[in-house]
Amino acid sequence: MNYDEPEEQDSPEEETEEKSIVYDEDSLNLVTAFKMTEEGKKYLKKISSKVHEDYEKDWESSKDYRERTAADWKLFAGDLPPKDFPFKDSANPHLPLMLENLSRLVFRLSGELFGDWSNVFGVVPVGPDDDKLAELLSRHGNWQITEEIEDFKRQLGERGVLVFMAHGDVVCHSFYDEETRSNRHEILTCDNFVTPYQHISTQPNLSDCPHYTKVLRMYRHELESKRGIWEDVDKVLEKTSPSWDDDPEAPLTEATGQTLGKTAEDSSSDKELGGESAPFTLLWYEGWLRLPNQDRDRWCQVILDKSTKCILRLTIHERADWRDKERYNYQISERDGYLQATQEHQMMQMQFEQANAQRQAGIDQHRGQAAEALKSGLVDPHAAIAAADQAEQMLPPIQPPPPPPMAPMWMQDKLAPDETGMAPDPATVEPEPIRREPIYLFAHAVCIEPVTGNLGISYGRVQADFNRAANVALSQFTDTATLNNAPGFLAWGLEFEEGQLSLTPGKVNKVTGAIGSTLKDHFLPLQAGQASPQLFDIVKLSIDQAQASIQSPGVLSGEEGKSGETKGGIMSRIEQATKQLSVVTRKYSDFLTRVLMNNAYLNSVFLDEEEIKMVFNTEIGRYEELKLGRKMYERNYRVKLKSDLRYSTNAQRVDEADELVKMWMGIPSLAINPMFGYAVIKGALDARGRQDLVRLMGEPPALPPGMPMPQFSVPPPPGMAPPGPPPPGKGPPPDGPQGGPPKQLPPSGPEPPQNAPGPNGPPQ
Repeated sequence: MNYDEPEEQDSPEEETEEKSIVYDEDSLNLVTAFKMTEEGKKYLKKISSKVHEDYEKDWESSKDYRERTAADWKLFAGDLPPKDFPFKDSANPHLPLMLENLSRLVFRLSGELFGDWSNVFGVVPVGPDDDKLAELLSRHGNWQITEEIEDFKRQLGERGVLVFMAHGDVVCHSFYDEETRSNRHEILTCDNFVTPYQHISTQPNLSDCPHYTKVLRMYRHELESKRGIWEDVDKVLEKTSPSWDDDPEAPLTEATGQTLGKTAEDSSSDKELGGESAPFTLLWYEGWLRLPNQDRDRWCQVILDKSTKCILRLTIHERADWRDKERYNYQISERDGYLQATQEHQMMQMQFEQANAQRQAGIDQHRGQAAEALKSGLVDPHAAIAAADQAEQMLPPIQPPPPPPMAPMWMQDKLAPDETGMAPDPATVEPEPIRREPIYLFAHAVCIEPVTGNLGISYGRVQADFNRAANVALSQFTDTATLNNAPGFLAWGLEFEEGQLSLTPGKVNKVTGAIGSTLKDHFLPLQAGQASPQLFDIVKLSIDQAQASIQSPGVLSGEEGKSGETKGGIMSRIEQATKQLSVVTRKYSDFLTRVLMNNAYLNSVFLDEEEIKMVFNTEIGRYEELKLGRKMYERNYRVKLKSDLRYSTNAQRVDEADELVKMWMGIPSLAINPMFGYAVIKGALDARGRQDLVRLMGEPPALPPGMPMPQFSVPPPPGMAPPGPPPPGKGPPPDGPQGGPPKQLPPSGPEPPQNAPGPNGPPQ
């Protein structure tokens, strides 16, 4: 429905009969429940207005940032504006400083983090028994980002790195795509993602932002696939004819299109046949909203059609905290155990009472028989009483039941009697509900930390200014050369047959008004003078400063060393150049880690209960079956990237690996350790990229059962005797008298039992 359409006014009698809004907080789309009441429709209209107004304000406040980003991008691509008169057709030189310097850093950063796509990251165990699970999740995660998520390489390995370095601010949105049935991770730019103005934002998941909006563009077939998931999809398709003019102003997209010579054109095909070339423009909004029947703001997700302002989806975008969920399940098990123990105690109490009644009945029976015998006078009274006492003593004693079980601490207050003196039924007592936390699936990173605000500063902006300065200086030099090659003239008293003087090769200009030697008196050449050589100094200074500002010297692109420079000198220059880059790379690696954790959360929600994946194992060179399920991803998930972020060369990695092999062969205590030898030789082959030889090594060796781990000992330095017992007469005196056996210290107390509790917890 269109929430901007006027609503019918209800009479007072009808207003009193309005239904209140009832909805399930865990619903995948609250629009369905809200549309069932007039009050809910009013709330939808309010939410629609707020989302649209927030987006418009945020979009307008970042207008200058988008225009500057678009201008820098055109300079990066070498798309310069054409020159005007009088240099319309003169040379328009461009020095690709920005492209060259940023490309060096971007390619090295991408190569460092994603050099081996088959093993980008690993999962760190979170418990003592999680090694096998961590290995399984590592294989599955690396297989996902290379095989299942087909655009992950371009999104995170190329687009993300370029946006991070060139624009200084990168955002990635992680979501599950129902059409491809896989996780997706989309790199966003300033043209399709906006945030409000803020004093400061430092959270890597934008959790300190009150709201943010993603511009979502979907073609007709994509929107049609949302039927049954979103509301009012058909109404949007009927009432809206998508056009590129409907999109918000996108300078970066337009600049890229102009550079490539590609412009947007709307389709004029029949609407019934579909085929629109322009997508529908939707707003994906996440922020804090006050919903009906709530006493606090909730983190919500709203998907709104920009043209009709119709809400297609509304959800409370929160999840149960996994730690608090474990607390809740544990308390539920405590309550169930308490109820079972209480029932068992009640049964024991009933059995005790029954046995006690039976025992008392036996006693009464013996006493009755004794009384009957006394009445008959045939039995001695003392003997009858003694026989009754003896029969009572022969009855088995009855043990009373143990004391009733204690309720867990969290239940004791809930079981206290109320004002009427009635205590609640323990079976109805529930623990505190599971704490819900917002779902943040947007990852954010900045290249250079801003002092205030939430937009990062980039190396690309600095490079763009140096590039502009160099282009202007070089352009002025070429303009002066153009004037010298084709100087202008002043002429008076002359009439040219074709109206003006034409300076072209072989051209004969006919003129009247002067003849012979007097003709030169009617011409005055206009000399522009020589171009200043200082302009070249400005160009060279701009080049040097552009490289120095981001530590991107030519040696990073394979430039040969200086005359007589040693290999160590070249390696030292490379190390100094990459020192600054390694810090920036670590910031992007933190961003990548956040994206991988978001991928794990999506797996915990959208994976099947149990599924089998065929995953290629690079170490053994064949596919293997992995049995997976969403529960494997429910626990805390920690990621560690495989890259060491040192930017070491292949030669350096090979040398380091060979040093470890030499260490293994040179130290006897290591040489007898086959597991250590297997690991260092495998590392040496990996450093050389010889995975084919690694597969031939087979499985790593294992110690035979019962054999202890070899002890490691460092050999003494040359010239020093190995450690041993001190010579006679030296060293500390023996413990025993006259060198006898050592004294036995008296025990300080009784030896604790084997399973005695430790000082701070359960039995050791």
